[in-house]
Amino acid sequence: MLKKLLIGTVLLSVISLIITILVMFMTYNQGTEVFEKEEKLRKEESVEFFINDMYSELMILTRAHAYWTFANDAVKTDDLDWVSINLTQYLSEEDFEIDALLIVKEDETIVDSFGFDETVIENTNLYERILNDNTQENSLLWIDGELFIFAGMPLANDDATDKNGVFLLGKTITGQLLDYLISIVEPESIENFHLYADESEFSSEPQNFTITIPSIDDSLIIETRLTYTLANYIKEHLIINTILIVTSLFVINSAIYFIATLIAAKHRKILIQGMDSIHLSNHNFPRIPKNKIIEFDLIGQKVNSMLDRIELNYEQLSKKNIEIVQLLSRANEINDLYTREHSDYVSKICGVIGEKLNVSNIDELLLSAQLHDVGKVFIPLTILNKKGKLTEDEFNEIKKHPKYGYSILDGISNFDHINEGVLYHHEKYNGGGYPEGLKGKEIPLFARIIAVADVFEALTADRPYRDAYLKEEALNIMKKQKEQYDPEIFKIFLDNIEEE
Repeated sequence: MLKKLLIGTVLLSVISLIITILVMFMTYNQGTEVFEKEEKLRKEESVEFFINDMYSELMILTRAHAYWTFANDAVKTDDLDWVSINLTQYLSEEDFEIDALLIVKEDETIVDSFGFDETVIENTNLYERILNDNTQENSLLWIDGELFIFAGMPLANDDATDKNGVFLLGKTITGQLLDYLISIVEPESIENFHLYADESEFSSEPQNFTITIPSIDDSLIIETRLTYTLANYIKEHLIINTILIVTSLFVINSAIYFIATLIAAKHRKILIQGMDSIHLSNHNFPRIPKNKIIEFDLIGQKVNSMLDRIELNYEQLSKKNIEIVQLLSRANEINDLYTREHSDYVSKICGVIGEKLNVSNIDELLLSAQLHDVGKVFIPLTILNKKGKLTEDEFNEIKKHPKYGYSILDGISNFDHINEGVLYHHEKYNGGGYPEGLKGKEIPLFARIIAVADVFEALTADRPYRDAYLKEEALNIMKKQKEQYDPEIFKIFLDNIEEE
């Protein structure tokens, strides 16, 4: 009887061991598949984000030079010296890192170009749409074996009227840009990382992975063998730990094994939930929390390390975007000294008010105040510097500068609060402002602060059509119109101005 019981116990243990091994093997396979699928998806999203950010950066630079009355007139009158000095040479030699440029008149006469053979682009969808439809377009083009990212729009006046011809700027995916793209994909080796224009060129080996980025002309196809950081870690370490667990379970009763399995599943769920909460649309990624299971905790640490690198890249891209916008702001200040001094003083006053209000993101407030009049780069100087009274049409043109400024900054990641300050700084607390007639707390905080500083600095500054008011005179004028301002912000402003 005891012998039969012993045999039965051994058989039951062996069966339990086999079942346990099968269950762990299935869990292992499913886990690695999930991690590999997630890594592929995130690499595809990262490459797409990289290309879209390049489009955005190029389009900002293109808009700043294509919508320029002086440039439009110079092209129409065949003033090639002006075009060469102020566009072609300027963009090729400054720190814009532009590799290709094409300027074409409405009759398709080439005015100037560099970086590629002009005839290559004449039959592209990019060229045809801009020339015939007067629209702004982005596209990828393979030219002589090199991949170019292009952004283009028609030449036009400062106010986007009188559109004609084509203005194109392009960059090649080489050097640092190529290195950054490789760092995003993380190939198994540089030797098997390849860029192609169409599928007929690559090997299509089963173990290779492809990412395809289409455009209105050519496509970018990346073929490589990926390094699955998380999945490989599981393959290298989880098997050994699984064997140890299974061996232990062989001598431990099934109840303890069942509890241990539940605990492992719970922590695995926490790890996967933490990874699922990561979205590339947000530059501040949530971190994977510390896990009590060492293997999962090491995976979480590796994910957190990867997120640190991505956030650093976001920060560098954001700084680049800010530098481009500040270049546009300085371009306006060269022709209008008042705008520069006005923006500086408004920013200082906003800084004082922001500190009293304990604004957490005060650096963004200062940048929003510094850029609040950047839209005036599209307002003709004849209106900005007019000494007499403005006509109704001229005043309506002036009132467009908040929207112009917003359009310059729109699309730059993490600029939401800054954009709101620029767009709504002429709104009034009583609803009598523009461009949308917002009222009270509908007006964003940055705009309410800038509105007070903007009016005071404008009153106390010399203008072409009047002399500056004394500080006391300006404050009396503002007090009579106090319904236009946020009461709390206006009180803080008065307290600090009068003390000063």
